[in-house]
Amino acid sequence: LHYSLHSFPTRRSSDLFPSHDTPDISELEHQKVMEAFDTIASYPFYIDDTPRVKIHSVRATAHMFKRKYGKLAALFIDYLSMMDIEQKSNQTFPKAVGEVAFDAKALAKELDCLVIILAQMNRVGAEKDRPESHHLKESGDIEQAADFIEILWKEEDKQQIGADYSIVTSTITKGRKGGLSEFYCKFIGSVQRYEDYFLPPRDNTKIDEEGRITNHNPRRRKGA
Repeated sequence: LHYSLHSFPTRRSSDLFPSHDTPDISELEHQKVMEAFDTIASYPFYIDDTPRVKIHSVRATAHMFKRKYGKLAALFIDYLSMMDIEQKSNQTFPKAVGEVAFDAKALAKELDCLVIILAQMNRVGAEKDRPESHHLKESGDIEQAADFIEILWKEEDKQQIGADYSIVTSTITKGRKGGLSEFYCKFIGSVQRYEDYFLPPRDNTKIDEEGRITNHNPRRRKGA
């Protein structure tokens, strides 16, 4: 179940299959796009584009889907700031946002499914060389409520001049049971696709197609 709060219904198919709208794709690529469309159309994938949705409406709809289909694999909200955040009397807006984040965490336990919420970075985080979890926009309670936080951002010094793609850094800044990690992706904007990317080595290190170092020196034994 996917709540898409930031785009128009007429843009929905092109958001899911942007390469279909690209005029310079080949006939074979177009055929692959249509096959992918048919495959996903057969999945129980539902989009709700209700504007300014409230968290209690999300809960009611999600429980209805679980009763109807027996299982909800994942719930996506795109994105948090576009929701209708209700403020109680004498409650600050950041606290109201934090309450929604904790409600979403409780909903994940109720439904026994993943709840994935997109959020923006605040201005300070956007200007930082390396954004962190506390730079999430609107509320620090988002960091407290989340079990897992992934931040996608671009490092200007890693961009390739003249390339038709961007290098995106994926930083896991919070990961219960999973730890903290950092990965790199190649983002191809013309087809809205992310692919694995391995940074070129800074020395004579050789890396195979799967990102494994093939000419590393064995670690020296103690006393050698």
